[in-house]
Amino acid sequence: MTQKKAPEYDTLCSLDGTPQARVRVVRRYKSVVKVRRWLGDGQWSGEEDRNPNDLLGDGGTAWGWNPPAGTKKGERLGYVRVSTVDQNLDRQLELIGDVDKLYEDKISGKSRADRVGLEQALNRLRSGDTLVVASIDRLARSLVDLREIVDQVVGEGATLEFIHERMKFSPDTTVDPTSKLMFQMLGAFAEFERDIIRERQKEGIAEAKKKGVYKGRKPALSAPRRDEVRRRAATGEKRAEIAEDLGVSVATVYRVLAG
Repeated sequence: MTQKKAPEYDTLCSLDGTPQARVRVVRRYKSVVKVRRWLGDGQWSGEEDRNPNDLLGDGGTAWGWNPPAGTKKGERLGYVRVSTVDQNLDRQLELIGDVDKLYEDKISGKSRADRVGLEQALNRLRSGDTLVVASIDRLARSLVDLREIVDQVVGEGATLEFIHERMKFSPDTTVDPTSKLMFQMLGAFAEFERDIIRERQKEGIAEAKKKGVYKGRKPALSAPRRDEVRRRAATGEKRAEIAEDLGVSVATVYRVLAG
């Protein structure tokens, strides 16, 4: 597997050489450099074409970064995640131990965009910090997701530590080939396991349907309400108005009419 290169940063300057913004380099060509400009709050702009002479080639240090009030260099940040609000975080907290700042998510983690705690932790990280996680499956939901997060942490000059797997990745250490292979295998196996679980769920549902015991998801609207949707739609009333009046989504109205 070809490994993704760690993020490369730089400083964008005005014509008089004044630092304007921190940028993340996407690709470099002879006459143009494609970059994403840092917007703050974990957000980057779309790709922009820049003249190579507009970049300092300093890794983004000239632009600098103002850490949140009260932070200190070399912080130990912890991240924990459970799939539901009912699950307990105690085991993970015991594994990661004492940290300067703790971030947590109580969500399945299918989409990285929904993991607010993780994004907050990554945005706070700076050179010399360490992000501690109880195990790989608490941090990422796929091998690609895992690789991107590791690259982002190391690219910031910080260290990522997995307690359960006893693995650590940092910019100032050389990871031996065996550790790299194990890292990729663990991520791949975690993804494979989730696929197996989903497949078993599908098989279980199919078997339950055969036996007539599968009830499925409760309808958003009762039978009388569904009839009301059809009557109102037949009179020409707009779907959006029907949905708003009944307190459901427009998609639900369309599904009722389609059925």
